[in-house]
Amino acid sequence: MDETRLRYIVSKYLLPMFPGTELLPDSIELNRRVDLASFKTPNKIILWPGRTADYRLLIQRSQPFSHTDVVFMSHFMGVINGIFDLQNRTFFNQLLEGLIPLSIANYVSGHTDSPVGTCVKIIQQLENWASQTYEGQNISASIGFDPSITDSRGPTLDEIWSVDFSAVLTSSVDTILVVDSDLHISSFEAVTYSEINSIAPYRMLALAQWSIGPKSLFCLNRRGEILVFRNGHLEFAKRSGKWVHYTHDSITKLMGRIGSPELRMSVYETCLDVGFSRTGGCISIVKSSCKHQLNKIVHNDDLLKLRIGPKSHCIDTIVNSPFHEIDRRLRQELAAIDGATIIDHDGNVLAVGAIVKVPSGSRGGARRASAISLARLGIAIKISADGGITAFKSSAENSDDVNIAFEIG
Repeated sequence: MDETRLRYIVSKYLLPMFPGTELLPDSIELNRRVDLASFKTPNKIILWPGRTADYRLLIQRSQPFSHTDVVFMSHFMGVINGIFDLQNRTFFNQLLEGLIPLSIANYVSGHTDSPVGTCVKIIQQLENWASQTYEGQNISASIGFDPSITDSRGPTLDEIWSVDFSAVLTSSVDTILVVDSDLHISSFEAVTYSEINSIAPYRMLALAQWSIGPKSLFCLNRRGEILVFRNGHLEFAKRSGKWVHYTHDSITKLMGRIGSPELRMSVYETCLDVGFSRTGGCISIVKSSCKHQLNKIVHNDDLLKLRIGPKSHCIDTIVNSPFHEIDRRLRQELAAIDGATIIDHDGNVLAVGAIVKVPSGSRGGARRASAISLARLGIAIKISADGGITAFKSSAENSDDVNIAFEIG
């Protein structure tokens, strides 16, 4: 494929899934064959156009890529290879619009032909519904795919999708339609949440847990967002017209060693909850060595232990456990209060809804400026009202040197 065209495709479709990633201007030459996507360094990925191409593209970002990032990119490049011979046809641009859904389907289903087609059809239908309404209301739906089902005798999704009632047959949170590899409906189920290790927005945990094992689940919520669950976790989401890939374990590792693993995971879970509730927020973990500096950037009125004013007095009274031991629903409510939620390395809640002093001339909005100021004391995470998550932390050498630890969405 022509390098200029491939650069356009990668820039438009692949890079937005991995915030902070850039396509380097110079291609590289390799005499040996490499995988469709492979590590050059933890922060750089080689993309191979395939066939007889004598060049390789190189993408990079400040945060390391994960193994699953590379696996997805391999599927993406594999789809491009599959349409390589059609690049001069008039409908080629239409094929490009299906790049991400087909890449996700390959990633989710593991290359078996029938499930790939099944997953693509489901994603495409949810994308169609995302732009429609039913009796004036946004459509929501959840469809579970179970390849182990072999005896389904129900109608196909194609058949019921032609009838209006299918748009309101599931709630997207509590009930799902289950289909087999040929899209035959097997059952209509109510999903329930149990205390199992799944990573997803709280309201979607029951859906995530249903996907444990060989199953996958596809959800369209009331906000027009499409979520894909696999192996008990949220794997992909289409939000504000853009697909995002979630690599949960690698993200929590990028927080560093501030606090315990349980604390870091609870902070990350709350970021997901706040992000998908669209309230926005800011959460910070302060290092033990920097705790004494907090009063330089946070007013005493906001420090819970001082109980100055009704807000700090009230919150200090009701928050009587470390952050990671507080009910997850309550953590979301606290983090959504306007201002920053600040905790120490042991999980003790130091401030909620705190107004942070920022240097004059700070750019990028109040939440971003507050997060950067708090990151000098440890790590701080800004959750945008549109759901994007950006974490900042100071370098080991210079606490004033604040860098982006990771970005999602």
